[in-house]
Amino acid sequence: MPSTGQFTWGIILCKFSDHPEEPCTPKDAEDLIAGKGLGSLRDYWTDMSYGNLDMSVLFVHGWITMPFPLDDEFRALGRFDKTQKCFDALPPFAFLGAEGLIFIINAVQDSGAAGKRILLDPSALRPTFIAHEMGHVLGLDHSFDTNSVPWDPGSDGRPGAYGDSRDIMSAEAFGNLPATFEGRFGTAGPALSGMTRERFGWLPKERIASITHGPGEDFSLQVSIAALDNEAAAPQLMVRITSNSLHNGIPLPPMTYLVEFRAKGGWDTGMPADAVVIRMLREGDVPRIAWSTDDNQDWVLDSRFVDLAHEIAITVASIAPDRSKADIFVSAGANARLAVMSVKNSLAHKFDLSQGLRRITPSPPFAADSVRARLLTHPPQLAP
Repeated sequence: MPSTGQFTWGIILCKFSDHPEEPCTPKDAEDLIAGKGLGSLRDYWTDMSYGNLDMSVLFVHGWITMPFPLDDEFRALGRFDKTQKCFDALPPFAFLGAEGLIFIINAVQDSGAAGKRILLDPSALRPTFIAHEMGHVLGLDHSFDTNSVPWDPGSDGRPGAYGDSRDIMSAEAFGNLPATFEGRFGTAGPALSGMTRERFGWLPKERIASITHGPGEDFSLQVSIAALDNEAAAPQLMVRITSNSLHNGIPLPPMTYLVEFRAKGGWDTGMPADAVVIRMLREGDVPRIAWSTDDNQDWVLDSRFVDLAHEIAITVASIAPDRSKADIFVSAGANARLAVMSVKNSLAHKFDLSQGLRRITPSPPFAADSVRARLLTHPPQLAP
């Protein structure tokens, strides 16, 4: 599937014989998919690709009335077969060979991608949903967090699926975290991850800082990262850190950390604040976004990610006032340490410090925001 140049879509609007309503005009559908400067899907992919991919509309046809009602026979069809029923209802016309086809039906029934086709019912006509399905057409998988269970088991049962709040391929679960905003065409955002932009060749190698940590190496260094959607800023748009470490003298499988800076705005307007995002990639696994100490996936000023097993720590040192870049400290080896903790604060939830060390024994149900509950919900990924 092409990831550069022009990618053309054909839009076909289809009505069931027992449903006369038209939920949008053909012009509305064309503006949603390919309007320029309107917050359309074309704008989205132009921004994600730094201008390398142009999603345009080759033709719009409809509304056409299909010679059958919305019945159980249609509902039982697979998604591709549903689009084929719509296609078969078209009158003879010159099919111009679009790379992808979008079928919009006029009754709530089913929506999603099937090969190079996307089926949309009236409940799915919003940028977040459509951008996700376009990602599938381009060959993208879902994105993941470190959870041991899926966020939408009915759609993807793999652990952590739909758990990345800073990537469109987790729509529309996003790990139950804020990620979207209301745009002209409805729910929109978030942006696409830096690693996917690199995969498609949109993020040049020279804009990625690479750091390698070997066994026994101790170092600390500062790196500046430009906001991912600010291609004009210098120098790096992503940092890749690979650790080849030892645990009790035994080599660990290499771990790679992909670090990017996301400024609140544009397609990331739904973020609570500017933040650094960290994803972890282990051989034989999918990339997984790391949860922060504040029970979200945004690493903000002064927050510190630590992987003690691989001896890597990443600290958000500063965020520029104009939000163009962030500075991070990367510490490795003996320099990778957990943040200094107050003994009083650490013990206060277990002991009554006003009466010596009289132990407090909590009984269930445990508070939803307790340390115990958080560990059960988001088990740490810091062990080899």
